[in-house]
Amino acid sequence: MERLLLFETEGGPMNISVQGAPNLQVLGSLSSTMPRVQLGSTVLQKMIATTAITTMHTVKILALNTGGFKLNTLVDILECFPCLEKLYITLNYGTKTILCLDTHLKEIVLRNFRGQKDDIKFAKFFVLNARVLRLMEFRVPIRQNTKQWESNQRRKLPKKIDRASQGLRIDFVYDHCIFRSFEDTYCTHELSKPDPFDGML
Repeated sequence: MERLLLFETEGGPMNISVQGAPNLQVLGSLSSTMPRVQLGSTVLQKMIATTAITTMHTVKILALNTGGFKLNTLVDILECFPCLEKLYITLNYGTKTILCLDTHLKEIVLRNFRGQKDDIKFAKFFVLNARVLRLMEFRVPIRQNTKQWESNQRRKLPKKIDRASQGLRIDFVYDHCIFRSFEDTYCTHELSKPDPFDGML
């Protein structure tokens, strides 16, 4: 198994157990609504680790829905994936050393970014700690009519001299919809694509 794609179902939240997947490269989307997720010997109850962290070195692409997540919870989750290269985060409304931040994580896509306090807190954490990050993309569901809003958001982020990734590019992408789930907006059924979450808003 090289990819495990998890989506919302009519039956409600589901328990996930991945005991042995030595070739797993793509995983998502994980959500705090899932009662129990087991990755190897790591057990997450509502995405909070209740056992020792097991590292999954093969996972390169991870998607998360962050409803109810605290930043320290996200840090714990990332410790499971030391070789992570690309992270998709959907922001839902309703310092420890992490190996993937130091050596692997190159792209982050923040969906449903509105520039609120918690949005900026998430973004600042990665800008200041991801040392090889090359692209941070903010996907904004509602277009702001002036460029002043975007300029204001850029000012809230750490300056080049303050951040870990000196070559980081920050992009804002606008759309008219609010992103709810990955299956609504991505061609995840196209198994020939190495990154099933890429290429669409």
